Amino acid sequence: MLLDITPTGKEIKRSAFLEKSSKARNFFGGSLLLCIVAICFGNYFRKTDKPQGSEVEQFVAMIISPGEQSVSQGTAFLLAKYDGTSSGYLLTARHVIDNNRMNGTVTLLFPKLLNEKGEPIITTASIKWKTDIPFDSSNSGSFTFDVALLKLDDLSTLPDSITGFTITNDMELKQPIAIFGFPQAEAFYTQGVVSNTEYEGNTNLMVMSFQFDRGISGAPVYNEESGDALGIAIAGNGKLANIALKITRVIDLIERDNLKILE
Repeated sequence: MLLDITPTGKEIKRSAFLEKSSKARNFFGGSLLLCIVAICFGNYFRKTDKPQGSEVEQFVAMIISPGEQSVSQGTAFLLAKYDGTSSGYLLTARHVIDNNRMNGTVTLLFPKLLNEKGEPIITTASIKWKTDIPFDSSNSGSFTFDVALLKLDDLSTLPDSITGFTITNDMELKQPIAIFGFPQAEAFYTQGVVSNTEYEGNTNLMVMSFQFDRGISGAPVYNEESGDALGIAIAGNGKLANIALKITRVIDLIERDNLKILE
């Protein structure tokens, strides 16, 4: 006996409904994906006269080590003058450029800044100044001297709207902070708070609630709302994985050597 497999009217309607539902789901899923991509790209490329929040990531560069297999050897970040304009100077940790083999010049890659081809901007900077005391992981006193100053060789390689982090004296316990840098040649961002305004009794250092990896040394620790830099990440190896040098100490060291970089 043959079975009657001719679809009924109800089955035909149900099949059509499921087909339409499937198309609707696919369309909705595709549209949602496009929206997410559009939002991400919109936030990525959005620029204002005074970047704030995550937009200050545009001021942060990866220091690329020289050689055939170039990799990140640390992080640096741009500083703005006191009047908010670009200074052309960048800060990093001294121990980052102590390993430099480029005769006083470093290569910088700005992952958040794109050229007309849509590629990250790559430029160079010269080592203008560093403290005379090298970093020693066994001596916390040396942490307060772990800073170096770079200057862009050609400021015109960056967009005119790019200025840099501003400087502030305002820092207190439990203050919300963020960090952005490039350990292992990958962008790293996280939020936390100031867990201690000194380290081992040294008031030039600050302790953060979050940990970070080697390679992020030289990265800015900052107030995300204002775009103010509060410190430089200097110790991200072993037990010392959350120590930063206060930005006020950094400026004092620089100006002590009569370098008026922010005026």
